[in-house]
This record gives sequence, C-alpha cells and structure tokens, in this order.
Amino acid sequence: MSNRIDNISIPGKDSPCQSWKLYYEALVKSYGTTNAREAWLYTFNQSGNSICTKDKSFNTWAAKNKIGIADGIDKAIAGVSGIGNNIINGFGTLTGLTPKVATVALVGGLGITLFLLYRIAKQVQVSDIINVLPIGKAGSIAKQLKS
Repeated sequence: MSNRIDNISIPGKDSPCQSWKLYYEALVKSYGTTNAREAWLYTFNQSGNSICTKDKSFNTWAAKNKIGIADGIDKAIAGVSGIGNNIINGFGTLTGLTPKVATVALVGGLGITLFLLYRIAKQVQVSDIINVLPIGKAGSIAKQLKS
C-alpha cells in the first residue's frame, strides 16, 4: 500500500484482493457509493491486481457491488478455478470417507466369506475332501490298480 488519499490507503498491483475490498468500503464511507465506484474502478484499472479478476469470490463481490471489472475470459478462468477447487474439496471429503468405506467393505467381505464357508461346509462330505487331497488320490489310484 504505497499511496493514501484522505487517510485511505490505496492498494497496489501486488496487494491482496481483500485490500481492494477494504479500499472500496473506505471510499463508500467517505465519498458515497457512486463516487466510490468510479474512483475504485479508475484506481483498479490503473494498478489493480489482475489475479483478483480471476478469483470467483472477488468477482461475486464486485457484481454484488455493481462493479464490472472482469471480462469474459477472466470470468471463465474464475469459473474453471472454482470447479477445480470443488473437485479438490471433493477429493478431500472422499479421502475422509475412504477409511470408513474400506472398513465397511472389509467387514462385509469377511461376513460373506464366512457365510460361503458355512454353506460349503454343510454340503461337502468327508470323502469328497479326502479324494481331493494327494493322499486320497494315491489311495484311489491304488484301488484301481488292485482291481
């Protein structure tokens, strides 16, 4: 903040967007809305932070105060960055859900596995298990050789 007018600090090119909002509020208090809007637009056009016009919340604030600062390209960039932020926030939420979903899947998988083992154990005979084992196969081959 390099300059001042009537004890109001004027933001510079590298000033954060919040400084520009505070500058506008100070102008409104001192000079009224119409004059403040004109002075603010002039100052922002001369030395405004171009990053602010690509910020969706800043553009919303400007529209609410009837200040037309962003052109179509800046609004598109702000919209895309807003979508990107929503996606990143969604991944953050998803990351918080992942351990819970994994726990539910693990418990559910374990339950299904135990149920299937129970069903299989009910239907399988001991002789079937013996025939599957190598010793059981050897015994059946020996029986066939004797016959």
